[in-house]
Amino acid sequence: MARRVTIVGGGIAGMTLAAALDPERWEVHVHDPGREAAGTTLAMWPEAMAAFQRLGHAQDIRDRALEWDTIRLTDASGNPIAAAPRVTAYLIDRPDLHDALRAMVPRSVIWHPETISAPDPSDCDVLVGADGVHSVVRTHLFGHRAAARQVGYVALRGIARRTRTDMVEAWHEGVLSGRSPSASGDSNWYLCAKTGSQYADISRWDDDRAHTEALALAEPFGVDAVETVAATAPDRVLRQHIWTVPARWQLVRDNAVLIGDAAHAMCPNLGRGACESIIDAVALGTALNERPVPEALRHYQRSRALPSQGIRAASRGVLAVSAMRRGARVRNRLLRALPAPGVRRG
Repeated sequence: MARRVTIVGGGIAGMTLAAALDPERWEVHVHDPGREAAGTTLAMWPEAMAAFQRLGHAQDIRDRALEWDTIRLTDASGNPIAAAPRVTAYLIDRPDLHDALRAMVPRSVIWHPETISAPDPSDCDVLVGADGVHSVVRTHLFGHRAAARQVGYVALRGIARRTRTDMVEAWHEGVLSGRSPSASGDSNWYLCAKTGSQYADISRWDDDRAHTEALALAEPFGVDAVETVAATAPDRVLRQHIWTVPARWQLVRDNAVLIGDAAHAMCPNLGRGACESIIDAVALGTALNERPVPEALRHYQRSRALPSQGIRAASRGVLAVSAMRRGARVRNRLLRALPAPGVRRG
């Protein structure tokens, strides 16, 4: 008789886990209200592509993505700050990733178009919290001290109807401006700034104000940044406070487990949040397919807690360095003095 797993959340982590679980061994229930997948372009780094390869679906991602291996890190004037390592990633728009994941999920998976406000681990063999940064499952398991927190920065993002041939991130006086191509032929962009009083009510902005504020933030970064934002429809400008979760080394309690942003929601500065969710899900699914539940959950805890929390901490550190106001010139000189990746001196 198949055992039952209840997955709370049907986003990237939840769908990947549903795709990874063996339908001969597991009766899989996914609880998700079915929100539209909004967002911009995500980078699938080699570790995430290796996870998809384990599922036999790496080519499905490649078919929807743009292969890329070069990023420039500059100041607002376009002067290089540091050399970035050449690592191949696949750039995929979030809605396309959701479509690909949904196609991977077996038909046997049972979908419940609802949220769960009071998760009960006793109702199933395994309860999985894949319900994001504001995870109900995490709060139920570990209390309100595990609740998400704002980190003091806001992000504005969008997709512009404008082609580009390079990927760049620029730093200037506490503001970040990033632009990259996308598989659709459009331009992905993002801006990040400290919250301050100007952005305290960002979640209540209307579309026109969000567009206007994004244009103002982009202006110090030159014509390309401004024209990219200008080519974005106001109702397509996403804006939000950046939320993370406190360091969490315990991902498992009894037969309940956290994956993805529910476990380690992180700052976006390393571009690894979605990748870590995918890696979590494949690791947990593989363990549950191959081991008894208690052993599988212990294995997942051992294999994923340290790497995911390390990347969560590193992403916060990169945000702090990139958004420096005081000492930015010294930072830039130090970074420029570093050898390019793979180059040895002396």
